[in-house]
Amino acid sequence: HTEYNNNALTLPDYFTGRFEDKSRILRIISALVILLFFTIYCASGIVAGARLFESTFGMSYETALWAGAAATILYTFIGGFLAVSWTDTVQASLMIFALILTPVIVIISVGGFGDSLEVIKQKSIENVDMLKGLNFVAIISLMGWGLGYFGQPHILARFMA
Repeated sequence: HTEYNNNALTLPDYFTGRFEDKSRILRIISALVILLFFTIYCASGIVAGARLFESTFGMSYETALWAGAAATILYTFIGGFLAVSWTDTVQASLMIFALILTPVIVIISVGGFGDSLEVIKQKSIENVDMLKGLNFVAIISLMGWGLGYFGQPHILARFMA
């Protein structure tokens, strides 16, 4: 794919080649926008990790914040994109394992497959309506959340790789 886009490896590279920006102003603007919003995105991830460590391990918030940030920076600097790829693989494996294991545990806990089907039959079909209880703002927010992934450079880099 990159051969058709002048070997673009980043979003600013792609925009520069796609729109034939000789002045490189598009590259500068897109890089600044990415820098601004990606900094906020990373900060929220580090804060979330600190809150997780704080509640799970009883660490102080500041210690958890620095430990999480240091671990992330360390494995990224040491391993680069390969380390990020490995962590993505481990996370995907955990999610697949959880998706397979959770229904099995639920089926066993209710007494088997037949009993689980009976439990499902007794429930109202309205309980599985995804839009029940959502207002317009909530629906737009969900769409923004889902469509927002296409504008995140770390996700686009995986598509472009």
